[in-house]
Formats: sequence, C-alpha cells, structure tokens
Amino acid sequence: MLGALVAIGILVLAVPLTAYLAQDQLIFLRRPLGDSERRAIAARHPDVEEVFLPAADGTRLHAWHVKASTPAPLVIYFGGNAENVAWMLDELPQHDMRASWLLVDYRGYGASGGAPSERALVGDAFLWYDYAAKSGGACTSRAAASAAASRYSSPGSGASKA
Repeated sequence: MLGALVAIGILVLAVPLTAYLAQDQLIFLRRPLGDSERRAIAARHPDVEEVFLPAADGTRLHAWHVKASTPAPLVIYFGGNAENVAWMLDELPQHDMRASWLLVDYRGYGASGGAPSERALVGDAFLWYDYAAKSGGACTSRAAASAAASRYSSPGSGASKA
C-alpha cells in the first residue's frame, strides 16, 4: 500500500515538472529552413526581397518582402505555430494584391536563427514593425497599432517613444 502511494506521489510530481521543463518544446513547434532550401525558394521568386535583421541579442531574423506593383499598405504576416511562411510566396500571386506583404519567420522558424520564447518573439515583432515603418510601410491594422501603442505607453516598458 505504501509503495503504491509513493508511486502515485512521484507520478503526481513528475508529470507537471516534466511539462514545465519541456514547455518551450511543447509550445514552439519549430520548422527551420536550411540555407539550400531558402536559396531554392528565393530563386523561384526573384521578385521577392529577402530581409535579414539583427535582433538586440544578435540573432539573425529573416522575412520575405513581397512588394505590390503600386504603392500599397504593408501587411506584416507572422505565421502560425509550426508554419513555414514561404508557402505564401506561391499563394499571393494568385490573388489581386492590393497590399505588400512582409512574411516574417519567427526565430527558430524558417530562415531565422535562434530559439523562440515569448519575450523574444514580442521584441522581434516590434523590430519588424519598426522596420516596416522605416521602409515606408503603412500600418492599417487597428490591432497592430493598438498593440504598439499599448506597448509604448505601458509604464516601465523601457520602450523608446520615438
């Protein structure tokens, strides 16, 4: 009887501890893209610009910039979990593009280096937003504008209000 209680106790402690220690692997289902595969995709899409940005910690971040033929708003697209955003490069030309697209690889996904974490992904999102603003991309999304506004206005955020 005592042995069974000890086994149950160990199990009750081990399962949550294992889930806690493995949470990043359970949450972030990374899909890295090798350099040869990235170059092959770029060769199939010569009109698409590859953008690399260095994050604050030195991680090299990657995005595909699909520009509309006429001046247009810029949509910043962050893929879903376990998604390689390069599939959009084949999909977008099949539609009437009234926007330019910045298809962002999260860190650890696609051609971006590093490992994802909540803090790093938020910082990277603001880095891409700043890149888009500086490159002439217009933010037409209320959600994105609201997120940026709340981030920059939150007390103690340390964000520059440039």
